[in-house]
Amino acid sequence: MLEAIMSDVTWLLSEPYRNDIFITTDFDERWVKVRFGYSANYSLEKVLEDYKQFENVQTSHEFYGESLFLYNTWRKLRAYGAELFLNIQEEIETSTSPKLEITIHLKR
Repeated sequence: MLEAIMSDVTWLLSEPYRNDIFITTDFDERWVKVRFGYSANYSLEKVLEDYKQFENVQTSHEFYGESLFLYNTWRKLRAYGAELFLNIQEEIETSTSPKLEITIHLKR
């Protein structure tokens, strides 16, 4: 499972318009935690809106781009009792690059 998730992460982070890319791992007695993210050159508001809909959709046909990647990963994780958390920081007033951070918790 970790191999499948990490191959998806590699695909997401390989896009040429990303910067400030990071991947970290950590673990405790219960979880293996993989955290990754990047800064984007465009608004991530649509990704956040889509993420909020994951529980309510029946098919991935409603999503594209990062949202489709996240939805497919989210579905895989749920099948194994794992979790996916999304954090987006976007400050329009300061014109800073939006930052997307994804944390995955896999049961040990």
